[in-house]
Amino acid sequence: MTGLLDRWFPREAAEPWDAVGTVCGDPVDPVRRVLLAVDPVRAVVDEAVAWPADLLVVHHPLLLRPVHGVPATTPKGRVVQDLVRNRVALHVCHTNADSVRGGVSEALAQALGLTDLRPILPQPDGQLDKLVVFVPPESADAVRDAVTAAGAGAIGDYDRCTFTLVGTGSFRPLPGASPSVGEVGKVEQVPEVRLETVLPRLRRTAVIEALRAAHPYEEPAFDLIALAELPGERGSGRVGRLREPT
Repeated sequence: MTGLLDRWFPREAAEPWDAVGTVCGDPVDPVRRVLLAVDPVRAVVDEAVAWPADLLVVHHPLLLRPVHGVPATTPKGRVVQDLVRNRVALHVCHTNADSVRGGVSEALAQALGLTDLRPILPQPDGQLDKLVVFVPPESADAVRDAVTAAGAGAIGDYDRCTFTLVGTGSFRPLPGASPSVGEVGKVEQVPEVRLETVLPRLRRTAVIEALRAAHPYEEPAFDLIALAELPGERGSGRVGRLREPT
C-alpha cells in the first residue's frame, strides 16, 4: 500500500523542507483497513488503534523537524510508541500530495470550477539523461531490453521508448584487447545500430551496468548526455480560469 501511495504521490515531489513517507510500520505487513486524516493527533491515533486500522495515512507530518529519539515521555513519542505497539503503520503525504497532477491543489481548483490549470510554482519534470549506444544489429534487441528493464525509456504514460538508426562503426583493437569482432592491430568496419533512449538521472548506474552486461563488445561505445530541466505539470498551488466572470 505504501508503494502505491509513493507512485501516486512521489516523495521527490515534496518540498525540500518537508518530511513525507512512512514514519513507522513494516512495508511487508498486509493492509486491510486504512484510516485517512489531516493530522496525526492523539484522538486520530486512538481511533486508528481502536478500529483497528492497519495503516494511518495523514496529510501533515508528525515529525517535521529531525529528532534524536521518540521516547514515550513526549506527546509525539507516545504517538509513535502506541502505533508501533498496535502494529498501525503511519504514512505521510503532504506537499507531495499537494503538488502532483490530480493532487490536493488540483482537486481544490476543480472544486472551484477552474479550468486550464497550471502550477503557480512549477517543478521540473525530473533530471533526465539521454543515452546513445552503438551496438551490432543482432544484439540491439538484447541491449534495448536490458536498459529499459533497468529503468530507461519511460516518457509520460509510455515505456520502452527508443530510437534506432543504422550506420557503420570503425575501431582498431590495441595490444592487450580481447575483441569479440576483428583482430588486434587491424582497423575494422562493422555495421552497427545507434540506439537512443532517456533515463532518470537516479538510474544512471543501474542502466549503464545493464548496458555493459548485455552488450557483446568488451568496451561498448556510448554517450550519456545530461538534459536540460523543463517545467513539469506538478508544482505548488494551481492557477486557472473561471468558466464565467464573477
